[in-house]
Amino acid sequence: MPQLGLNRQGDEVFVAVFGRTGSGKSSFISRAIGADAGGNDSLPSPPHITRCNPVSLFGKRVVLLETPGFDDVNMSDMDVLKQIALYLSITYEKGYRLHGLVYMHPITDVRAGASTRQHLAMFQQLCGANAMQNVVFATSMWNQLQLSDIAKGISREEELKCSPSLLRPMLDQGAHLRRYHNTGSSAKEILTLLAHKPATTLRIQEELIIDHTDILDTLAAKCLFDGWKDSECGAEGAWR
Repeated sequence: MPQLGLNRQGDEVFVAVFGRTGSGKSSFISRAIGADAGGNDSLPSPPHITRCNPVSLFGKRVVLLETPGFDDVNMSDMDVLKQIALYLSITYEKGYRLHGLVYMHPITDVRAGASTRQHLAMFQQLCGANAMQNVVFATSMWNQLQLSDIAKGISREEELKCSPSLLRPMLDQGAHLRRYHNTGSSAKEILTLLAHKPATTLRIQEELIIDHTDILDTLAAKCLFDGWKDSECGAEGAWR
């Protein structure tokens, strides 16, 4: 039987990379593996999930999974979530688990808009509190800032860390925040945080497989409904 990419052997670590389209997911993976982020054809994957060749860290084979991006012009956020949920459900039923999740966020974003807050709220519910220690939020695009804008980037980073409608709740639950500097060493430093983490079960996997919840009734999906966004994600905030 062909494997789905997440196996239970102790020398392999599987990390899924999340983020909106254009947030730097492909760059992160390419720099980490030191090559093109093309998938491994011997390990078939469902549409829109790219399984990449492994990188060796501390005797572990770290396999990166690039998930489809949110805010994509060709696929709705709900369809993106459905693709991710399907993959996570299949792998869970086969007994496989993720060891880490990296969420890419461009530091060049000048506004913490409603969609940013909505996506972060969705991701928080997808993971659940018990998986937060397996999460790294990686701010990207630092290399695109002019020297005169570095202070603005640091201010945006502080807003991410401190705002209760952005990363503060997840950082309080054990998630990590790191900068990705568009280099292989930077990507591997981030992956080092996850290389020795035990495999984890995500909340959405428990909802779909254990509780038999319909995907549209999961907490993650509810975060993508416009009414939930307006009432829970808060008003659009501005970064200076």
